[in-house]
Amino acid sequence: MAGPGIATLTAWVGETRTHTVTTVDSDGTAVNCSALTLEVIIEQLDRTDVVTIANASITKTSTTVAFAVSSTYHAAESQYRWALRRTDTNLVLMFGPYVVEYAADN
Repeated sequence: MAGPGIATLTAWVGETRTHTVTTVDSDGTAVNCSALTLEVIIEQLDRTDVVTIANASITKTSTTVAFAVSSTYHAAESQYRWALRRTDTNLVLMFGPYVVEYAADN
């Protein structure tokens, strides 16, 4: 059985960011999450929770999930980690680094 898929998510300092993630396993095979109850967890590298995004705030299709992360969590350049989990089994479907970077501004 293949493991969870890996994706690096990037956000910009001061911006609310909507992430759309193609849901695949570690072999690159599509994972249909449309009927699953999910949550997204973003945490600091020391495992301190930053934010949890509940199922009601996740848009799901047969090939993607999408969720918004408020600018509140993008106040400064940061390195986090994230995971997409099933809430019924706690199974990790996707995970990876979550990076907040500064983008050039006038």
